Order: sequence, then structure tokens, then C-alpha cells
Amino acid sequence: MKFLISSIFLLALVGIVIGITVLSGGTQDVTATVRAKSVSVSVTPGTVAYGTVALSGTADTTSAQTQTAENDGTVTVDFKIIGVDTTAWKLLDTRGDNQYFHEFATDGGTAWTDMATSGTGYTTMWPGVAESATRDFDLRIGMPVTTSSYATQDVNITIQASE
Repeated sequence: MKFLISSIFLLALVGIVIGITVLSGGTQDVTATVRAKSVSVSVTPGTVAYGTVALSGTADTTSAQTQTAENDGTVTVDFKIIGVDTTAWKLLDTRGDNQYFHEFATDGGTAWTDMATSGTGYTTMWPGVAESATRDFDLRIGMPVTTSSYATQDVNITIQASE
């Protein structure tokens, strides 16, 4: 009798274990997606032709050459700007002998801001630009007072997208 009770108890225990195993054996898939992080900016039209400008004169892009920067990355970014020295002129915040200024405006040309030059770091134009958002900006150049070179100068700028 003891053997019979022990056997029944053992069979009941095995049944419970098997039952729990069978009941807990289901699965559920989880759908997961991912997108690669991209920090990117594009500028259109991406070219500016100031033309021939008199010494001590200025020229800007407000009448016909406004530029548009677009966040074509996958994250929110800051747009920043930097200018360069040319082969003959130094970029500074005031004009002088062989030195010019280059400014940008984010409001259609009402308020102008000096842009940094290589080696001094970028100047922030707009913080927190959302994915696919665009921002318009204009440029203005101030010619040197005097120059040692009348050759065409490359007064390029760089727009940077950064997190």
C-alpha cells in the first residue's frame, strides 16, 4: 500500500511538472526596428557670386542669392558656420588693409553676425534644427580698404551640422 501511495504521489508530481511545462511553453515574437544615425546638412543653391565689389564696399545675397540649409540627417542638429582666409586677405570682424569681413543673417538681412574664421571655431546659426527642417540665411561681404591683390578671391564658407 505504501508503494501504491508513493507511486500515485510520484505520478501526480510528474503530471504537475509536465503540465506546468506545457502551459508555460508558449512564445511571443517582438518586432524590433532600428535606423542608422546620420548627421548631415545640404545647402541650396550652394554658390554665391558677389561679382566685382569696390574696395571698402559691401555686397550681400538678400536680393537674389539667399541660401537654404536643410537637415537631411536622422537626428536634431545645430547648424553652424565658418569662413576662411583667402590667399590674399585675412577674415576678421572689420575690414582693413588686406582684411575683409564676412557675415551671415538668419532674418532676411536685418541683423548681421560675424562668422568665425578657420582656427577659431564655428559660430552657431541655429540650435535644435529638426530632421528635414530647412533654414534660410543670407551672406554679406565687406571688402578690404586696400588690397595687394586684385585677383578673384575664394571667400568660401562651410555650414556644419552637429549634435
